[in-house]
Amino acid sequence: MNKNSVRMEKVVIDYLKHIGAKANYPNIEDNIFNHPDYPSVLSISDVLSMHGCKVNVVKVDLKKAAAIQYPCLVHVYNDGGGVILVKSLPDFITKINNFERASGVLIKIESKISSNTFEYRKYIVEKGIRYALILSLCFLLFYSIFNLRSINLAPSLILPIIGTVIGFALVFKDLGIAAEELEKFCSTQHGDGCDKVTKSASGTIMNIIKLSDIVLAYFSFQITTVLMLGFNAFPTLKFISLFSLLAVPYSIYNQAKIGTWCNLCILTLAIIIAECAYFNYNYAGYGLNIWHFIYAVAALVSIMSATVIINNTIRELLTLKGELALSNRIKNSFFVFSSILKSTDKIDVTNDNESKFVIGNINSPIHITMIANLYCGPCEEKLLQLSQFVKKHLDDVCLELLFIKNNPDELEISANEYIFNYWLANIKGAYNELERTVSLLLDWYDIKNLDTFSTKYKENDLSTISQATNMYNKQLNVIKNIDYSQTPTLYVNGYNMPNKYSIFDLEKILPEILNEIKNFG
Repeated sequence: MNKNSVRMEKVVIDYLKHIGAKANYPNIEDNIFNHPDYPSVLSISDVLSMHGCKVNVVKVDLKKAAAIQYPCLVHVYNDGGGVILVKSLPDFITKINNFERASGVLIKIESKISSNTFEYRKYIVEKGIRYALILSLCFLLFYSIFNLRSINLAPSLILPIIGTVIGFALVFKDLGIAAEELEKFCSTQHGDGCDKVTKSASGTIMNIIKLSDIVLAYFSFQITTVLMLGFNAFPTLKFISLFSLLAVPYSIYNQAKIGTWCNLCILTLAIIIAECAYFNYNYAGYGLNIWHFIYAVAALVSIMSATVIINNTIRELLTLKGELALSNRIKNSFFVFSSILKSTDKIDVTNDNESKFVIGNINSPIHITMIANLYCGPCEEKLLQLSQFVKKHLDDVCLELLFIKNNPDELEISANEYIFNYWLANIKGAYNELERTVSLLLDWYDIKNLDTFSTKYKENDLSTISQATNMYNKQLNVIKNIDYSQTPTLYVNGYNMPNKYSIFDLEKILPEILNEIKNFG
């Protein structure tokens, strides 16, 4: 993509934030990026629909801007595909030059994502932890500043803190992590700004150590040294700050040679000059302690090494993430999934509906069958995942459970029969059948002992016991004709679900599976 363009998935996140949708933004961003049809309108509509949004995709005449409902996303043919967020009619007018290559396709969210989801709660908790970490670090740093013996010493921490923030900004730029305000600050009349300088050949030493690594490590080292040595650090920092001045003419020459100015670099040079002036003015008469100097050099080397290793590891992970995204797009292609799925033998699970133990609407177009064991831990985990999946897609997916024979205590009535009988007598047909069925099974998996379980779920109605036994025997007959190797084993409309695919992968492909069933049966 063009280096000045914003990636499609990030624009979608901006749209969701603008309309106040409460969602797991990183998860949605990753899902769009990993979608097999990325970058396209389909990748956006599929993922948003998967996350519970009602999405309307329409083609309109952009010349009739007043008739468009705002806010919305406008699709444009930029670098293979892109979208522009238009918040209002005045916003449309200001961005009208960007619509020269517009397709006329608009994407509008008609209903927001429900905030009462596991994904959103997880996102909020993780976000809270990040904020707690940042606030704690800020408190410790500011406490250290105010705890200094004199206000005159405050610049010894304030300047390195500002420098560290600049270092992080340079690292973010180098890693391709975009932030609107940072991009505005860095941009120049040529449109490239900091990127052209930091990513130039002179911005890297031995093709390993980046300019951003050096800036971040240098100022982080200063904070660490001041906090560890206190007043004793200042004569050493005075000496080191003189050497750091060499970076000023080098950086200015390099920027002039490249032909553009890096605002973050200029700000860094200003901090270096200010530090040198501060330390050499206030501590001109102080001599250098060799042990403090050795400590400072060791700290600088260790922090520099750690910064380079961590940042290079992050760069490698980001590269791997891009390669993995490409792999996932192939894997999550409906045609790939369908080919692998239908290369397996189809099982016959056709017994009468009355003897099926089903979670969800039995007439759903997608019928997932799970062979399970009532004494199997992984079966419990898979049941939880599948029940959430079915609940989210009630009209499209149902889950049939086939429990293998397992009566370890040689009880008069097996756990399978007991659960079937309780379900038939008390749950089946109730308005909250799905929730109570899942609760019944999860409670069993927590207990896994029929005597204890029966005290919580008492059998007061034995009129369905013969039906429960019949259901049990029919399940055993069906399972007997299936070649499976472990529990749980999943089948999608009778075909063995490939091992490399998870429920989350299936959810990504769900719209295309439904479309295939609708068109071809």
